Amino acid sequence: MRINERPAGLPPTTHPLLDLPEQGEGGCAAIEAFAARYYDELTASAGPRSFGYVVGGTTPAAVAGDWLTAAFDQDNGEGMTAHLETEAMHMLRQLFRLPDDHTGVFVSGDTMANVVGLATGREWLGQQSGVHVAQDGVAALGPVRILSGRPHSSIYKAATMLGLGRSAVVEVPYLPQTEAIDPDVLERLLQEHTDKPCIVVGNAGTVNATSFDDLETLVRLREKHNFWLHVDSAFGLFAACSPIYSALVEGLGAADSIAVDAHKWLNVPYDCGVVFIRHPDLQRDVFVNANAPYLRNASDVIDYMNRTPEAS
Repeated sequence: MRINERPAGLPPTTHPLLDLPEQGEGGCAAIEAFAARYYDELTASAGPRSFGYVVGGTTPAAVAGDWLTAAFDQDNGEGMTAHLETEAMHMLRQLFRLPDDHTGVFVSGDTMANVVGLATGREWLGQQSGVHVAQDGVAALGPVRILSGRPHSSIYKAATMLGLGRSAVVEVPYLPQTEAIDPDVLERLLQEHTDKPCIVVGNAGTVNATSFDDLETLVRLREKHNFWLHVDSAFGLFAACSPIYSALVEGLGAADSIAVDAHKWLNVPYDCGVVFIRHPDLQRDVFVNANAPYLRNASDVIDYMNRTPEAS
């Protein structure tokens, strides 16, 4: 059955769990068992009739890349794999028209990209207050505010994972008939707490209304008020590739951190996200494998295992 003939959605079903067999049956038998048990109930989420979520289609070239990844099975500490990632980030910066001071790294998706961006922002907050959060813990930082117009649920998840708490997220009112943040209200909130810097999460395409915050205005506000600007652009960053819509993301290159999904508009297999950060030293301070001398990298190659939560 071709993917455009498969159902785009199916009602949930339940099956009894299989027990682990005493002996294996071989690869071919395992594939046949997979097809018999699961094939008819897998939806065509990557097909042309699926509109439930922003799901990529996985192009043939992307499938081939996924096969090569599995076939070579490299650790990200290997020299050539680090070069491949650096080269890919260089091309993505060019695709999105981002300045070279944005170092990028692959993560599992936009949720983890938001975690990495906000974790680095949390370290920046500590730096502004004379606190080394990576060394002394988040308790030394005290309460933190994360201001956003229409934050995605992953922003709340990131706040809990980073020890900041969901209550740290402050939803700022929107502009009329949109989900874009009201910059005047945001500035009033910033003026109420001039004694302590905060994090502002801008949106380049909200999940429900695809609203874009005025990023140039947010950048100008940052010049007046001290805050870390993170932009969640899970699928909206791809507006930068369009002559028609690129104005929606003007100013994005000045953000401190940017999150985007590659397994949406870039049509690569799950899971693949990217986070761009303009403060790589802070990022490395958060994610470094501090007590593992065997993981130290003495070369000029970027050590990606010390830039994300994963070490492989």
